[in-house]
Amino acid sequence: MNTYETLLRFCNINDDFHEFTRRPFPYELNGKNVAVATDGRLLCVAKFGCTDAVQLAGTKIPNIAKVIPPEDCAGHLSLKSVYDALDKVPMKHDTECPECGGDGKVRFEYYCEADSTTHYHNFDCPYCAGIGFVDESKAPLIYDTYYSVRIDNQPFFPKYLKRLADILSSLDLTDAPYCVNTAMHTLKIETPEYIMLLSGCVENDDKDKNIEL
Repeated sequence: MNTYETLLRFCNINDDFHEFTRRPFPYELNGKNVAVATDGRLLCVAKFGCTDAVQLAGTKIPNIAKVIPPEDCAGHLSLKSVYDALDKVPMKHDTECPECGGDGKVRFEYYCEADSTTHYHNFDCPYCAGIGFVDESKAPLIYDTYYSVRIDNQPFFPKYLKRLADILSSLDLTDAPYCVNTAMHTLKIETPEYIMLLSGCVENDDKDKNIEL
């Protein structure tokens, strides 16, 4: 993968609310021109920039420097140990309707050219017949959302940890330099080319549902 392809894997191209999460963008970080991509949970800084990153005119971008833990990545994160921990997380069927997001309703939009007005009407979702969920036979398997994977006493959602692990695997980073800042609830991985961050989650009160790495 080239730099742009790597950055794209940290984006959420379907985010309708935040332009900065849909595509990589150039950014000045500590006086250096870099490129950044994020979906709000995962974040990646390409230290040497990216020519394909697009400037976001008029878009308010969070202060990236404030979310990067200051610690050096002195530890080594074994990719095998991450996948082994993820294998211990139970899977379940995601029965929430993918079309209506569980609302049971979809919106029809019609633009009237005669008077330049837009009209909306809500209908029962045709995919789930308006009930908001689908039969398990149609539902994909996902990680049980009540479980977390703990790295250095900080829990992380399995869904996002799996995404990060797959990105590391594609970059052949089987033993990645890392640190965890529990005060910032953040896992940081740093290589000569990238800084990668994963935001953590709140620990489950049920200790049996916190998988130790």
